Amino acid sequence: MVYEKYLKSKNNRFIFAPSNSSGGFSNEAWDDFRAGEDWADTILFIGDTNKNSETAILFEKFLLQTEKPVVIARDAVDILINSSSRLLEKYNLTIIASFAQLQKIFSTIFYPKILTFSMQLSNLVDNLHKFTLTYPAEIITFHAEKFNSRKKRRSIFKPISCPKFPAEKNFANQNLERRNPSSHRSMADVESNQNRSSCHN
Repeated sequence: MVYEKYLKSKNNRFIFAPSNSSGGFSNEAWDDFRAGEDWADTILFIGDTNKNSETAILFEKFLLQTEKPVVIARDAVDILINSSSRLLEKYNLTIIASFAQLQKIFSTIFYPKILTFSMQLSNLVDNLHKFTLTYPAEIITFHAEKFNSRKKRRSIFKPISCPKFPAEKNFANQNLERRNPSSHRSMADVESNQNRSSCHN
């Protein structure tokens, strides 16, 4: 209640749905879920709802009826593991799962492939390819320092690396030039040092 009062005083766009004694959403939150669905273009289930059956049932009920794009992440994946066989049939669903969570999903639906942390990336690609030919939901996971996304015949594989922000760099470079126009230090050195410090933080 303290957070609710604080947030309401700062921003009136928050909607607080009814909760249960476990700290998750109660069945009474259904109308608020539907109102949010009508307003939103895409829906994100980010988790942090506690793992209780009432919340899991509410989530499953909502996800099975909505046609809006939905993203499930973090421990929202865990609370819905037992509903995997039905939810994976939803074409509008994207599941962002850790590799361990993906293993649980495969096991829960008795998928005849075993995922291991030591497996080659090519083997994972092949397994996900066959998996998403059977189930229309999109799967995003991380393995072998690669970001992996798979939906039907479309695959994306990218290395996980330190992000670069050209716009911020250009702004910083302009300020540096204004303050010290006679400096002979190359901007390449500045950018290199910025990248190293931001990657190791």
